[in-house]
Amino acid sequence: MDHAQGSRSDDRSFLPPRCPLGGCSASVPGAPFRFRRRGTFRRALDGRLVQRFECLICGRSFSSQTFRLDYRLRRPDTLLAVFVALASKTTLRKTARSLGVGRSHVVRRFARLAHHCHDFHAFQLARAVSAAVSARRSSSTRLETTRSTASSSPSRCPS
Repeated sequence: MDHAQGSRSDDRSFLPPRCPLGGCSASVPGAPFRFRRRGTFRRALDGRLVQRFECLICGRSFSSQTFRLDYRLRRPDTLLAVFVALASKTTLRKTARSLGVGRSHVVRRFARLAHHCHDFHAFQLARAVSAAVSARRSSSTRLETTRSTASSSPSRCPS
């Protein structure tokens, strides 16, 4: 399968959650957001086809690439390599040497990954708390139903 064709199906199914441009009333998560597709472009780096969008509230355009972790990176291939190396307890200098980049490059990638992991953790934590609250509500409803059923049925004395 051609890489660009596979990415096209991914970009076609992508729906932007909000307007990424500051100052737009639709940039706040949960605010009403309307958009339309405005064509595609092919990334020079890897030939991936990227979908463009236009915010119908502020009129500015953006692409699906705007929401990706490798947005605005000249060397997106190093992002995963830095993650794997640092997760394997490799030092910053050794990682930089093995990738053929500067130490500051590795530090910037590490900062980007740390920010992404922090946001991901906050999102998952909020989801878990929400699930726990809804589970507690449904369990308390079941408990009340069980209590009302038990109180309406006659009690038996143990013999």
